[in-house]
Amino acid sequence: MWKYLAYKDYLQPKVPDLDEIVPLPPAPLPDWDGKIAFQRWFEGEAPPKPSEALMFKLANQAGVRVDNGLDLQTDLPKAVKK
Repeated sequence: MWKYLAYKDYLQPKVPDLDEIVPLPPAPLPDWDGKIAFQRWFEGEAPPKPSEALMFKLANQAGVRVDNGLDLQTDLPKAVKK
């Protein structure tokens, strides 16, 4: 576990599930697949790609072109709103 955390240190992995992996005594050790939750998330499947309809809807709401993200009216990058 240490080698994995050290190798992925730039991602700032956390181990919030440590008590599930190694519970405090005298609790019996649970079955463990050798991976922490961060590792399962990082190595897991990517989320599904959004549909074309959703992409068009979101681009229209933002006022940008769906193919390149430029402003519909000026054809320039949109200013960031804070």
